[in-house]
Amino acid sequence: MDRKIIDEIIGRAITSPEFRKALIDDPRKALTDAGYPVDDAFLALLDPAHLQELDTMATEYEQRFLGGKTVHDAVSASTTDDGGTGDSSPGTMG
Repeated sequence: MDRKIIDEIIGRAITSPEFRKALIDDPRKALTDAGYPVDDAFLALLDPAHLQELDTMATEYEQRFLGGKTVHDAVSASTTDDGGTGDSSPGTMG
């Protein structure tokens, strides 16, 4: 499997809790459903211990750097006019 595809899969697993869970539950199905080529050699690397390490790393990343939010939540909050606060009124900096 191409290194670029592997990097994309790992990146997606880190940033998408839904994809990560699907990958842990059934790697072959998760990859197929996401449109990735299924490579038996790569699947062999995705043993439960490695997937659990990936889940632990992604969860720690979300806790440390995103305040417990998922990457998707953090990006959504930063792209709204209110900064994710729900307050649409103009604020003052003090």
